[in-house]
Amino acid sequence: MLKRYLYIFIIFANILFAKDEIEFNTSLVGFYEDSLYKGTDNSFKFLPLIYGRYNNLYIDGLRLGYTYFDNDKLKSAFELSSDFLGYKSSDSKYLSSLEDKKNSIDGSIKISYKFKEDMKFSFLVSKDINSTHNSFNYNIKFDYDVIKNIDTVLVCYLSFDYYDEKKANYYFGVNKKEADIRVNQYKLNNTINKIIGVNYKYYLFKNWSLLSSLKVNFLDKEISNSPIIKEKSQNSFLVGVTYVW
Repeated sequence: MLKRYLYIFIIFANILFAKDEIEFNTSLVGFYEDSLYKGTDNSFKFLPLIYGRYNNLYIDGLRLGYTYFDNDKLKSAFELSSDFLGYKSSDSKYLSSLEDKKNSIDGSIKISYKFKEDMKFSFLVSKDINSTHNSFNYNIKFDYDVIKNIDTVLVCYLSFDYYDEKKANYYFGVNKKEADIRVNQYKLNNTINKIIGVNYKYYLFKNWSLLSSLKVNFLDKEISNSPIIKEKSQNSFLVGVTYVW
């Protein structure tokens, strides 16, 4: 207990006594994503996104974080985010016999290491903190800066998402009481999804930039074989504009 209060004191002391450093920008993006579940529609929506930083506290899109170590090579942070994998039984006839599944709220520790000027390795371990599926999960990511100059940034990445049995079965499994004529009982083991993506930013003129992102999530065979999943991969695409205040 004493150690926990010490950590909290260190964080708030850093906030109170650090020299103020503020960044803030807003984006309006169009976001498309393939649906994972059978009988549900692919989605397209316009979203406002915010990036803001005050000293070591930051908000990045849908992630809230605190950076507790940062130098030229190594960076560490605490983050709060969500997996956004939940669904309602009313979303599809294939889900109608299943219980509603909630989105989790995840507390994460993220460590990033830049081992070359244009290459970065990140490791993230996350824990479901609102008791949705009570699991630990992991992500490993490699970023490569293909282009990085005064007006253009192009980054490619490869990542691996590990879900333990609890999380995999909560979102993609079918237990005995949920099975019916449309969906058979189905149980998963641990899974690893492989993700490739490209992020692009072009600076149009003062304070304005164009951004886009493409991601392909190759689902683990355990997931894609589930009777409620319709594809072997999930594609998503984002395009929009950003204004730096």
